[in-house]
Amino acid sequence: MGIVIFFSRVDLPKFNIKINIHGHMEVDIIYAESKIMHGIYRYSTNLINDLQKEGIKINRHPVRKIEVNIRGKPVGGWVSQEFFMKFERFSSDIVHSTSHWLLSKKTNVVTVHDIMPLIYPDIYNLRPGLKMFYESALRRIKDKTVIVQTKTVKESLLNFINEDQIHIITSAVRKPETSGKNPYPDDGKIHLFTLGEFGVRKRFDILYDYMRGQEDVSLYHIGNIVYKDYYEKCMRDKPENVYYLGYQDKVTVGDYMKNADYFVYNSLDEGQGLPPLEAMLLNTQPVVNDIPVFREMMNDRAYYYTDRESFYNSIHSPRKDGLEEWVRRYDNWAKETIKVYESVKGSLKK
Repeated sequence: MGIVIFFSRVDLPKFNIKINIHGHMEVDIIYAESKIMHGIYRYSTNLINDLQKEGIKINRHPVRKIEVNIRGKPVGGWVSQEFFMKFERFSSDIVHSTSHWLLSKKTNVVTVHDIMPLIYPDIYNLRPGLKMFYESALRRIKDKTVIVQTKTVKESLLNFINEDQIHIITSAVRKPETSGKNPYPDDGKIHLFTLGEFGVRKRFDILYDYMRGQEDVSLYHIGNIVYKDYYEKCMRDKPENVYYLGYQDKVTVGDYMKNADYFVYNSLDEGQGLPPLEAMLLNTQPVVNDIPVFREMMNDRAYYYTDRESFYNSIHSPRKDGLEEWVRRYDNWAKETIKVYESVKGSLKK
């Protein structure tokens, strides 16, 4: 049995803000650093950057995470973060945890991204003891102000948290960086692109299978290997027209996303689902699994599929108009978050 220890810490960029239009508001933000928490880490960094642009003073609390990789699965990370949390000190009235797994005794605002293990216990192999662990994490936030990114996530929380505690604030989406280069070969084929680490929820095995026998189509996939067993399963059955490119830098990701004929995403569920929205900012047509959160986020701007036939029809359909304009509706998230902070701060004075 091989054991690999992951240890990472990355500092966020600092901004010098000269004008504070919110009464010198100061906020402590707790966020996780992890090898696999890409979505939550991006949420945290983008939120901090946009709040600073609005004149909010941010005290940053990046909490380290140590994971041991056993049989291809990272374990033990949350225990390490509970340990490192004990060394954090907070100085402001508002303490915002950007994950419900990272709570301090002073946390009064918390973001919940999803509770998928409780919704899909079979997929996550959620044994009774582990189920109780996940439910206890939700009970810890019953007295907090909760932020979610979608109505879909809010509805999933109503069995655990009162509706009036929950605020829907959809994250702004960043346009990916690009170099202007087209990485695809000039082979006359339809070029599909997908993004994401190997985890069962992403359902790359099913997406790869949809590619089988489609000689006029190629699929390019960029993403980390997180769950080794699942990665090996996907590689064993991978058709020749699927190209797994491993990890790539963000500009390379942007180039593949921008120049693809379609961005395809087969995820079982998402808290918000940033990748297809990022593709829309690059004017690339998203083709996605037909799930409620994608319907909520993209409405009629995406093509939706439920099986091989509808997938094939989608990747042979014309690009829709107004892709970038649709996503820009979410740009005011920092202002909406500040309103939540002001409400919480006001309640502390009563």
